[in-house]
Amino acid sequence: MEKLKKGEITLHIRMKLIGYYRSEDQFMRTEKIFPEEAEELAKLLQKTFASILNNKLIDDEMKQVFNDNIVLILKGEDGRLYGYYPRYNIARLTGVHYVKPDVNQMPEKYKRWFYPGDNFKIFK
Repeated sequence: MEKLKKGEITLHIRMKLIGYYRSEDQFMRTEKIFPEEAEELAKLLQKTFASILNNKLIDDEMKQVFNDNIVLILKGEDGRLYGYYPRYNIARLTGVHYVKPDVNQMPEKYKRWFYPGDNFKIFK
């Protein structure tokens, strides 16, 4: 993937959840290249994922997942991967890896496009 420069990254794109890493010792390093943008994205994603937990249509299994020690992997409509660590409200814009055998796939019900900061809609 091409190297990004300041001003070439936008947070106002649609994203969707594609999977998550989950373990007791799960962690994610903070963003080094775009720390201000990562901080802004973390605030937006925190709001979006709070709306998932407040949605009465969330199933118990996913409620447990979202309350666990996870790193969410998101795909932007720009084709880039983004990471979000809800436990510490950390977002990553660069260096996000998707290792298929290690990633738990997100159920289809949660693979919806959304704009960071907007409420996440769950449908029956």
